Amino acid sequence: MTAERTDRELLMLAAKAYGVDLLWKLGFGQIDLPPAHPYILSGGLDKDWNPLEDDGDALRLAAHCMMDIEIGITYVTAGAPLAVPPVSVTEVFTDGARRLPMTRRAIVRAAAAMAEGGEHG
Repeated sequence: MTAERTDRELLMLAAKAYGVDLLWKLGFGQIDLPPAHPYILSGGLDKDWNPLEDDGDALRLAAHCMMDIEIGITYVTAGAPLAVPPVSVTEVFTDGARRLPMTRRAIVRAAAAMAEGGEHG
């Protein structure tokens, strides 16, 4: 998986690992128009979904993918050792205020790597 993936691409792949279809929705039922937000309409869910922004969505994604999360002083690693092949993604930060956003990003990147068959970095 290349480092140049957009947030939208990461979220689409993470949704695939989560087992749901992700739409991009603007208000009033318009689909796929910028600045659209991610929205699940499958898997028994009908809700906004953005694990890059929402701690609960990220936690549910990590739990569904059976991830191990290691949080250090300047890094966070999200791994899926039971994935085939195993996946491990690390995000590094220097500002402690970035710990939560980087944790969510590591989870999403790991899920995206799982959906792509284990390519990670």
